Amino acid sequence: MALMSLPLQGAIMTALKADAGVAALVATRVLDDVPSDPDSPPPFPYIVYGAASSVEAGASDFDAQAETVTLHGWSQYDGQKQAKQILAAIYAVLHDASLPITGGTLVNLRFADMQTLRDPDGETYHGVIRFRAYVQAD
Repeated sequence: MALMSLPLQGAIMTALKADAGVAALVATRVLDDVPSDPDSPPPFPYIVYGAASSVEAGASDFDAQAETVTLHGWSQYDGQKQAKQILAAIYAVLHDASLPITGGTLVNLRFADMQTLRDPDGETYHGVIRFRAYVQAD
Protein backbone atom coordinates (compact mmCIF):
# COMPACT_ATOMS: atom_id res chain seq x y z
CA MET A 1 0.00 0.00 0.00
CA ALA A 2 1.26 3.46 -0.87
CA LEU A 3 0.63 6.12 1.76
CA MET A 4 -0.90 9.21 0.18
CA SER A 5 -0.69 11.71 3.05
CA LEU A 6 2.52 13.42 1.90
CA PRO A 7 1.48 13.69 -1.79
CA LEU A 8 -1.87 15.11 -0.66
CA GLN A 9 -0.10 17.66 1.56
CA GLY A 10 2.10 18.68 -1.36
CA ALA A 11 -0.90 19.17 -3.64
CA ILE A 12 -2.75 21.23 -1.02
CA MET A 13 0.27 23.42 -0.26
CA THR A 14 0.89 24.01 -3.98
CA ALA A 15 -2.76 24.95 -4.59
CA LEU A 16 -2.86 27.38 -1.65
CA LYS A 17 0.43 29.05 -2.61
CA ALA A 18 -0.73 29.48 -6.22
CA ASP A 19 -4.09 31.06 -5.38
CA ALA A 20 -4.42 34.84 -5.77
CA GLY A 21 -7.11 35.08 -3.06
CA VAL A 22 -4.88 33.35 -0.52
CA ALA A 23 -1.86 35.42 -1.59
CA ALA A 24 -3.85 38.64 -1.14
CA LEU A 25 -4.31 37.72 2.53
CA VAL A 26 -1.08 35.97 3.53
CA ALA A 27 1.34 36.64 0.64
CA THR A 28 3.61 33.58 0.42
CA ARG A 29 3.24 32.61 4.08
CA VAL A 30 1.71 29.14 3.62
CA LEU A 31 3.91 27.06 5.92
CA ASP A 32 4.47 23.42 6.81
CA ASP A 33 5.50 24.51 10.30
CA VAL A 34 6.13 27.71 12.23
CA PRO A 35 9.84 28.41 12.77
CA SER A 36 10.75 27.49 16.33
CA ASP A 37 12.82 30.62 16.98
CA PRO A 38 10.51 32.85 19.07
CA ASP A 39 12.60 35.89 18.10
CA SER A 40 11.82 35.51 14.40
CA PRO A 41 8.24 34.29 13.95
CA PRO A 42 6.70 34.77 10.52
CA PRO A 43 4.84 38.04 10.12
CA PHE A 44 1.09 37.85 10.55
CA PRO A 45 -1.14 36.74 8.90
CA TYR A 46 -0.11 33.25 7.81
CA ILE A 47 -1.38 29.71 7.20
CA VAL A 48 0.10 26.55 8.71
CA TYR A 49 -0.53 22.99 7.55
CA GLY A 50 -1.52 21.22 10.74
CA ALA A 51 -2.39 17.75 11.91
CA ALA A 52 -3.43 15.10 9.44
CA SER A 53 -4.78 11.63 9.97
CA SER A 54 -5.24 8.76 7.59
CA VAL A 55 -7.23 5.53 7.69
CA GLU A 56 -7.45 2.63 5.26
CA ALA A 57 -10.37 3.03 2.88
CA GLY A 58 -9.50 0.70 0.02
CA ALA A 59 -10.56 -2.77 -0.97
CA SER A 60 -8.75 -5.99 -1.81
CA ASP A 61 -8.12 -4.79 -5.36
CA PHE A 62 -7.02 -1.17 -4.73
CA ASP A 63 -5.26 0.98 -2.14
CA ALA A 64 -6.98 4.09 -0.81
CA GLN A 65 -6.99 6.26 2.26
CA ALA A 66 -9.49 8.57 3.87
CA GLU A 67 -7.56 11.60 5.08
CA THR A 68 -8.50 14.35 7.50
CA VAL A 69 -6.43 17.50 6.98
CA THR A 70 -6.28 20.49 9.35
CA LEU A 71 -5.14 23.96 8.32
CA HIS A 72 -4.59 26.91 10.65
CA GLY A 73 -4.95 30.59 9.82
CA TRP A 74 -3.26 33.07 12.17
CA SER A 75 -4.05 36.79 12.36
CA GLN A 76 -3.44 39.76 14.64
CA TYR A 77 -6.06 41.91 12.95
CA ASP A 78 -8.53 43.47 15.42
CA GLY A 79 -11.34 40.95 15.75
CA GLN A 80 -12.03 37.72 13.90
CA LYS A 81 -12.58 39.22 10.45
CA GLN A 82 -9.18 38.45 8.93
CA ALA A 83 -9.02 34.94 10.43
CA LYS A 84 -12.42 34.18 8.90
CA GLN A 85 -11.33 35.67 5.57
CA ILE A 86 -8.30 33.36 5.59
CA LEU A 87 -10.53 30.34 6.29
CA ALA A 88 -12.90 31.42 3.50
CA ALA A 89 -9.98 31.71 1.06
CA ILE A 90 -8.75 28.23 2.02
CA TYR A 91 -12.29 26.88 1.58
CA ALA A 92 -12.57 28.49 -1.87
CA VAL A 93 -9.38 26.77 -3.02
CA LEU A 94 -9.90 23.32 -1.50
CA HIS A 95 -13.60 22.44 -1.18
CA ASP A 96 -14.47 20.07 -4.05
CA ALA A 97 -11.07 20.77 -5.64
CA SER A 98 -9.59 18.47 -8.23
CA LEU A 99 -5.90 18.49 -7.34
CA PRO A 100 -3.18 16.44 -9.04
CA ILE A 101 -1.70 13.92 -6.60
CA THR A 102 1.69 12.34 -7.27
CA GLY A 103 1.23 8.56 -7.28
CA GLY A 104 -2.53 8.64 -6.87
CA THR A 105 -5.90 10.17 -7.58
CA LEU A 106 -7.81 12.58 -5.40
CA VAL A 107 -11.32 11.16 -5.50
CA ASN A 108 -12.83 13.94 -3.40
CA LEU A 109 -11.88 16.75 -1.04
CA ARG A 110 -14.67 18.16 1.13
CA PHE A 111 -14.98 20.74 3.88
CA ALA A 112 -15.56 19.14 7.30
CA ASP A 113 -15.64 21.95 9.90
CA MET A 114 -14.08 25.23 11.02
CA GLN A 115 -13.76 27.41 14.09
CA THR A 116 -12.11 30.62 15.19
CA LEU A 117 -10.76 31.37 18.63
CA ARG A 118 -8.72 33.99 20.40
CA ASP A 119 -5.20 32.97 21.33
CA PRO A 120 -4.24 33.23 25.03
CA ASP A 121 -2.01 36.22 24.18
CA GLY A 122 -5.21 38.25 23.72
CA GLU A 123 -3.98 39.69 20.40
CA THR A 124 -4.00 36.77 18.00
CA TYR A 125 -6.93 35.06 16.34
CA HIS A 126 -6.58 31.46 15.33
CA GLY A 127 -8.78 29.95 12.63
CA VAL A 128 -8.95 26.18 12.21
CA ILE A 129 -10.44 24.48 9.15
CA ARG A 130 -10.61 20.76 8.40
CA PHE A 131 -11.16 18.85 5.20
CA ARG A 132 -11.78 15.19 4.47
CA ALA A 133 -10.15 13.67 1.43
CA TYR A 134 -10.40 10.30 -0.24
CA VAL A 135 -7.21 9.43 -2.13
CA GLN A 136 -6.66 6.32 -4.21
CA ALA A 137 -3.10 5.16 -4.85
CA ASP A 138 -2.08 4.29 -8.41
